[in-house]
Amino acid sequence: MKQIHFMVTLMFSLLARFCRLCLLHIRFMVTLTFLSLFVFTNAKAYTNAEAGKREHTSSFDAANIKDLLISNKFGAVQIVQTTGNKIDVSVEISAVAKKMVDADILLEHILINETNSGTKLDIVTNIDKDITFDRMFKGLEVTINYKVSVPEGIRVYVLNEKGSVVVDKYKGYLNIDVKATELKLGILSGDLVVKQNEGLFTAEELDVLEGDFRDVTFVVKESANVKLEVHGGEFELKVAEKLYVSSSGGKMNLGDIEVMTGISSGTKFEVANIGQYLKMDMTTGELNVRNIHTNFTEVDIKSSYTKLGLSFMTGAGYELSLKHNKYAKLDIPADFKLTEQPTTEKGTFLKIGFVGDTHLKGKVSLNLKFGNMFIQ
Repeated sequence: MKQIHFMVTLMFSLLARFCRLCLLHIRFMVTLTFLSLFVFTNAKAYTNAEAGKREHTSSFDAANIKDLLISNKFGAVQIVQTTGNKIDVSVEISAVAKKMVDADILLEHILINETNSGTKLDIVTNIDKDITFDRMFKGLEVTINYKVSVPEGIRVYVLNEKGSVVVDKYKGYLNIDVKATELKLGILSGDLVVKQNEGLFTAEELDVLEGDFRDVTFVVKESANVKLEVHGGEFELKVAEKLYVSSSGGKMNLGDIEVMTGISSGTKFEVANIGQYLKMDMTTGELNVRNIHTNFTEVDIKSSYTKLGLSFMTGAGYELSLKHNKYAKLDIPADFKLTEQPTTEKGTFLKIGFVGDTHLKGKVSLNLKFGNMFIQ
């Protein structure tokens, strides 16, 4: 009887497992069928999509205009600076939908509003809010591309979202405020002010840049004067005469920098060369300077929980003041002749001494709490 009971129990257990496997198989096949229908339906809709297009052109006498504002979204803004006396505006609007009637309706709800107050010209893209909402659910796509020719001497302001801004050559004041947008700049002289949230920023040569960047990939070949507020992202600046950085997070790869100052928290700096002056106040993060020129004037670094690496060019000479608490880990060459000095701060040590060529008059002041420091 026990054997019969065991066999019956085993058979029911095997049957239950078989039924569960069958049920899982059926669920998988149903899911696969729905996915196939979804892909097929969307592929068919994309294949059969209809496109509509509309163009807008206008021209304005620039004699009295001092400021030009261009506000756009879902497309490109190209600025071309001229020597004429006209502001020429060309806008190409394209819409894609499953049906041509939907594309035409979308085009009707996109307006280019132009307001000329005499000294200021505003050119603004206006899109019906309901259309913007429907884009997410009805497969509607819209692209609005501007090309604006503007004479020298006019201050230009650009607002854009989910598109691009292109300026090849420009002289004067330019202010750009964008979100999820690619900025592609060539050679610009004058003041450039940028506020960018996400996207890509590239430039060949800039004169003066003041920027606020959040989660941006930044690549600039050369600039005379740079002031950056950084929140995350990756930055590459190959050459700069003056650089000021206020940063939180992110990574900065810097090339030849003559003067560098700033404050940072949680940022990693890789610096190829410092020519004259370096002053940083850092909390966490990392600063590695591979080469400090022999003729530098001063290096002043205050850091907490920071990894610091400083390499001076062979032949450099400087007065070193090294202040640190007992938790800072120091890697100092054995031939550095430093003298311990008394301090009034408990658990703090101060060492001073001259390093290198006594004919040179560089000054190095390091104030370190916790973290690691390497110097050579």
